[in-house]
Amino acid sequence: MSKRTTTFEFAPHADMQVVGARLKLNGTAAGLAEALKIDPIELEPGDYVHYVGRARLSALTYELVTGTETLLRLHIADNEVITLVKPELVAGVLTLHEERLAEEKNGHSQPALGAEVVGEGYDPVED
Repeated sequence: MSKRTTTFEFAPHADMQVVGARLKLNGTAAGLAEALKIDPIELEPGDYVHYVGRARLSALTYELVTGTETLLRLHIADNEVITLVKPELVAGVLTLHEERLAEEKNGHSQPALGAEVVGEGYDPVED
């Protein structure tokens, strides 16, 4: 997988600058409970759990960033399906995401306030 540097600018809303995005997933816990009914497992404290899912956007709203005149875009999505997966199925994507987060924390990239790094238009499946 190759790394790409992307610049992303949110479209303004109500004549205000949008500086980031958040995602709220509804029904994730219930979906995982259903998955565990089909494929029960025993977990112990300290175990890692890996999961993948699909959700459909059900609403879009904006939040004022405290102390500013800028907005965050809030995507609200309803979980349609979610399941636990073997770590090796998602290891590459998670490693890449961890590397990009570390780069951001070290000042090597500057995503917009509140933006998810993977949500900047980078598709790890394409690389």
